[in-house]
Amino acid sequence: MLLSNTDFPVYLEVVDIKIDRKFLAEKDAEVLEDLILAAVNNAITKAQQLVKIKITRLAYGLPAGGDLEFADEVTLWESLDGRREVHP
Repeated sequence: MLLSNTDFPVYLEVVDIKIDRKFLAEKDAEVLEDLILAAVNNAITKAQQLVKIKITRLAYGLPAGGDLEFADEVTLWESLDGRREVHP
């Protein structure tokens, strides 16, 4: 089974699955692989919809890679208060 993470922040999709064909007829194995891929990807999508992760960025005052330890309290509050949602 191969998982592909192709989108930020969290997009997962099963893109390939292999079933040992010695246990099934050739036609049956292909159908079963397609059904499993569809079911797993459907379950992943539903789980992600339930989670609804919200990503925000700080408004201003804090440099990228800056250490919060050195930021003053007013700058921290204003950065958090004015933060904006990030849409992937």
